Order: sequence, then C-alpha cells, then structure tokens
Amino acid sequence: MKRFIYSLGLVILSVSCGDDKNEIPQPEIDPDLIYDMYFMGYHVEDTTGFDKETLQFYTSNDTAWIYAIKDQAVWFGMFNDNTKEQIAEWQGASSEKSGYDNAFPVNPHKVGDKYVCFMDLPEEEDLSYRYRPFLLSEGKAYPLHDIEVGFGNEDYITVKGAGENILVVLPNNRGGSVYSPTGEEIVSSVATKEILESDMGKEYFSGFKDGKTWLGVCENGEMIAEYTSRDTYDRNITIDMGYGEYREHYVEVLSFGYSNSGLLETEWGYVFYPLFKNEESDYDGGDLYDAFLCKDGVMQPVFVGEYDYRFMSNWYDGSILIGRGVFSQEGERIVEFEDEYYDLGEDPMLLTFLKEPCSYTHMIRVAHARAWADYTVVSIERYDLINEETIWSVNVDALGTSAEDSKYAATIVEKDDNSWTLEVSVTSYEGDRKTALFRLNTNTGDITYL
Repeated sequence: MKRFIYSLGLVILSVSCGDDKNEIPQPEIDPDLIYDMYFMGYHVEDTTGFDKETLQFYTSNDTAWIYAIKDQAVWFGMFNDNTKEQIAEWQGASSEKSGYDNAFPVNPHKVGDKYVCFMDLPEEEDLSYRYRPFLLSEGKAYPLHDIEVGFGNEDYITVKGAGENILVVLPNNRGGSVYSPTGEEIVSSVATKEILESDMGKEYFSGFKDGKTWLGVCENGEMIAEYTSRDTYDRNITIDMGYGEYREHYVEVLSFGYSNSGLLETEWGYVFYPLFKNEESDYDGGDLYDAFLCKDGVMQPVFVGEYDYRFMSNWYDGSILIGRGVFSQEGERIVEFEDEYYDLGEDPMLLTFLKEPCSYTHMIRVAHARAWADYTVVSIERYDLINEETIWSVNVDALGTSAEDSKYAATIVEKDDNSWTLEVSVTSYEGDRKTALFRLNTNTGDITYL
C-alpha cells in the first residue's frame, strides 16, 4: 500500500523572433503528457478545473484513488492501477478549500455501490486524530460529520450498510451516525452490539433519532426492524451516589453493556437495558436504570431501579424478568422478588440444571444433589418464589440413581397449558447415557412416561 502527495507546475515557454509574421506556432500539448505531469499517468477523463496543488494519490492492491479540489469543490477519482483508466468519479456540491493534512489516512470503505473516504484534519494537542468522512454515491461526494478517534484507534472505525443507509461507528462505541444515501444524518450517537454466534446473523444498533431513543436491527445488511421512543429523551441525568451525593451526567451513548448482555429478544420484540457512556466512561459507563421495551416499532422507557441488568430472562406469559422484577409487555411491574434471577429458587443442597416459570411467581426446577452426595437422583419440583417453599416434588424414577459427576441435561420439548413434555438425560463419565421422555402435569407433579 503506497501513498503519494504530488504537485507539479507547468511552464510553457513562448519563443518569439521579431514580428508576428515570424512567431513560432505553439504545438498542442499531448494529453498523455498532462496525465504524466499532473496525474502520475492516470487517465483523468476531464482534466480541466483542477487545483493542481491539492492533488493527492493513494493506491491499494489494483485500485488507485486521486483526491483534489476541482472547480472549487472536492473531487474523488477511482482508477484501475494497472491500466490507469478511470473507473468512477465523485464531486462535492459546494465549494471547499483543501485544508487536509493527508487524504486517505485509512482504506476507503466500500458499502454496496457506495464508498466512504476519510480525510485528515489538522491534529490538535490531545494527540487524537480528526477525520472528515465523505460519502461517495451516484457521482456526488457528500461531507459527513467530522469524527475524532484516539491515538492507535484509527483503524477501528466501523463502516457498514444498514439497508440503503450507511452506518459509521467510532472505536469503543464512542458514538457514530446513520446516514441517508445523500449524506443526511438520520441517527446520531450510535453504538453497536458485538456480534455473537447466538445472534444468528443479526446486528443491533442503538442511538438517538430526532432526540428520541432508537434501536435498529439488521440482518444480512438489511434493516429488518426499528424502534423509536414516542417522546424526546432527556439525556441529562442525575445519579444518586449515596451519602446524600449526586452526580450529573450527559448520556453520550447508550451502550449494550458488559458482554453485550443488555439486550434480550422476546416473543414480541426486544428488551434493551443499556449502560450509558459519557466523557468519563470510555468502555463500561454507568447504570442508566431505564430499560426500554421495544415492541411494534415503539421503544418504551421503563424505570427498573438498581437491578443487575446482566440477568434478564423471558418469563411467564410474555412477561420479562430483569434482575428481581417481573414486568409486563406494557412495562407494568407485576411482582418483585427478594433475590436476583441467578439466586431465584436455588437450593444449596441441589444443583439446578433447568428452571422455568409456570406462573408469575412459581417455577418448575429440575435438579440433582451436589458433589457431597454418594449418589444422586433427578428430581422435579414446583417452587413458590414469594413464600420460598416447595409446592410439590417428584423424582424421575425412570432414570434411577446416577453418579454425581455425571452430565445432566433437560429440555422442554412442548408446553400445553399445565401439561409439559420434557426430555431429561444423564451421561456417566464412562459415556453411558440414560434418557427419559415424559409428560409433566405442572399443577400436580404427575409424570406420564412416553
């Protein structure tokens, strides 16, 4: 990869001998000579109107780029580096001085049939890099908002498609924007969720649209769902630090949080429980205490309090559990438990390997004895989370006894009101596997083997 900054001046010498009758005719200048002198051999289709002092060149693999001011506006040209022939060109609509320390500080980003190129702005004393991106689309070069990245992060700018729009996100989710094909900012302060294997090809983005909170879902580069709050969101928040102390913050970015666990997909949409980032929080940020229920295109804020947002779960009848509170799809707080989700229904004598709500306050849990037991059996019980007591308990007799160091697994195959079909398996250290398939009456605990 090479970068060239090249500037030439052309002096045409006119020779005159005596009167006009003896004037030597001036030869036409060979276009190839112009290409070689000004454009390093690249065949620019229209060589008029260029400010030659602003020409800058960049090559990567078999593609070459030229930047310059042409007719007092920014101009980008793309060329085949082998044949020197022009492939495409884009020009700005408004006049602009050069003012760039260097063109193409990072590779131009290709998104569909569009490109995003970055131009260096003069550095400031804080050692950060300042860039001006240009969106190149249908022959036009649209300036986007200037961005700033810290030293060493310049290669971690994210540019990707979001349907017909373009997404530009800064390193460490310090904010970014979604732009229209003509460079208009649609969503600001954008953060992205790290793509995990469990996302199954989906990508998630948060931000602010017209002052309202926004969540976007993309699949294979296409926007498949968007959610926006009805009201403008006040980004100036006050955090109670305890001891009568409070701290004011401005929410720059709504982050997906530690391990990206602040997002839960439900049968009716999503629950987004973000952390916030401000000027002091480069990575993790602080608790916002607001969750957003994303349903039918609407992003509804719900104050949930100081719950551990990392533990969210789908709950009974379309409700969701956040920390120790159960909320309806409409944001109503249905019930609040004493324990957080990871402690709900736990018994220190048992190791629970499946737990599933069968009502807002009751849970079915499948467990076996912990390591100090000589042998163990698989048991199922219905547990009251409010009164912290067992309603009924039954052993899965078909599995018999097993060594404690066996591997245990349980799957709910089907639910039909109070009749669930479960499959439970036990695999010994030696590899022997026992499986039981049965129907469970969640009201009475009766088991019918299938």
